[in-house]
Amino acid sequence: MRRKIFILSFLFCFYQNFYSQIEVDNSAPFNTAISLVDNILLGGGVSSANHSFMGDAIQIGFFNALNTNLNMDSGIVMSTGDINALDPNFNGFLNMPVNNVTDPDLLNVANSVPGLIGQSFSVSGIFDVALLEFDFIPNSDSLTFNYIFGSNEYLTWVNSQYNDVFGFFISGPGITGPYSAPTGFPNGSINIATVPNTNPPLPITISSINNIINSNYYINNSNVFQTLSCNGFTQKFQANVVVQCGETYHIRLAIADGSDTSLDSWVFLEAGSFSSNGSIELSSGISNSDTILYEGCNSAFFNFERQDTIGDFTLYFDFLGTATIGQDYDYIPDSLTIPGGQLRDTLFINPVLDSIFEATETVVLTVYYEKCSGQLDTSRATLYISDYTPLNVSIPDSLNFCDQLGEVITINSNLSGGLEPISINWSDGSELDSMEVSMDSTDFIFINVTDRCNKEIFDSCKVWVQCPIENINVFTPNNDGINDFFVPINLNQYPNPHVLIFNRWGELVYENSNYQNDWSGTHYKSGQELKEGIYYYLIDPKSTKYDYEKINSEKEGISGKVRLIR
Repeated sequence: MRRKIFILSFLFCFYQNFYSQIEVDNSAPFNTAISLVDNILLGGGVSSANHSFMGDAIQIGFFNALNTNLNMDSGIVMSTGDINALDPNFNGFLNMPVNNVTDPDLLNVANSVPGLIGQSFSVSGIFDVALLEFDFIPNSDSLTFNYIFGSNEYLTWVNSQYNDVFGFFISGPGITGPYSAPTGFPNGSINIATVPNTNPPLPITISSINNIINSNYYINNSNVFQTLSCNGFTQKFQANVVVQCGETYHIRLAIADGSDTSLDSWVFLEAGSFSSNGSIELSSGISNSDTILYEGCNSAFFNFERQDTIGDFTLYFDFLGTATIGQDYDYIPDSLTIPGGQLRDTLFINPVLDSIFEATETVVLTVYYEKCSGQLDTSRATLYISDYTPLNVSIPDSLNFCDQLGEVITINSNLSGGLEPISINWSDGSELDSMEVSMDSTDFIFINVTDRCNKEIFDSCKVWVQCPIENINVFTPNNDGINDFFVPINLNQYPNPHVLIFNRWGELVYENSNYQNDWSGTHYKSGQELKEGIYYYLIDPKSTKYDYEKINSEKEGISGKVRLIR
């Protein structure tokens, strides 16, 4: 015969900063079936009657698992032993259950498991039975509640005769099953404590959920800092069953040791989860964790979550508020059906950028859905749409500066609109609102800006390196490769200046509206070499930076004279 082993976990200060130990209580008011069911277990849409508990009083009570790793905050716990054994901090005496309760259905459930998982062991009997049962009337066409199974049989006694067992046996209208049911429920009961999505349904024991089989549902609790003294437990499951609205049903929640009385097992029933609302939990939010919804920027959503996944569930919508559908946000359907097998769905709202300045607008969604009684129920949520001022930058198309004078140009982004955080990237890699420019040749400057809405804009500026044009006194077009052309100082920095040359009698001898620093002292028409002497020039550099003196009433530029020597 194996002995029960109770391990008190060491309390490390580091872990205590993050976790708490489970607390259990079976003193008043947590010591009666009616109090535990009606005040702890029941949620919405269901009423109960004819409560009873069979077993030792130490086997049932309230638990508080807030800030533990159980993934269930509180509820009812049923045990094959003293529920105080769960508490790592308990330093009192742990009692052994004293009861003669039996439940043949539990033994049948336990022995149905080996054949379903390819094993041959058998459970010889059941002991330490704890059995909670009551009648209930649902207000919808479904019943759901949440539970977790845990055991100290893990993992040593997997696939052995020592398989503790539990079951949730429900009976009533529309239900026909192989297990027993009270008088008044002639069609038997079914067990709804089974591994999800198994066919045929596989009851939950340490042999059907562990580190090998259905391991995605198993949590090993033996090698970690224990917030509850339980070697292993399952993920949180939802039991669900189709019922008939307004009819009376009976449920029997039972757990027992298998083949001997050693090593405890537990079933945890989540507080407030035993419900038959047939209702929708409606919530709203903004994508990407934003806090404000902006036109043309981000999207929002309405989330719909129902109580169970049984059958199709159709929702009908009515959109109110100050925002206009199809104008302030995209058209969306007036109904949505959550298909059977699916728990939730989402409806997205995409505000339209209308470039109209207006006050914050509202989208009020009213959801209508039919309860099994034929009555309509409603739920409502509201979203708020704010104006989005488009992102904009404005830098000059072009600028001129002179590197010879040591000038530095500051180009401001003139950023406006958009939503923070805003990212600025200049072509030199800087990320400030402005950029200081210093270069020795004409080139483009680029800016790229993005904001929280992922709006992206570009702009560019051509920076001309242009210093003031200075006169020259002489040029010598004698083909010696030195000073052969008329090139005033810095004129080569201007791409297409207009140049006029006159002789001393005022006659035009040369003109070029796109001068390329290539006049060698020849007549612009005849091509003949001009005589040595003084020639007068007018240059319009077409510069937007330097305001040269007026040449005449139509032109601006500089004037001067130069001596031509061959």
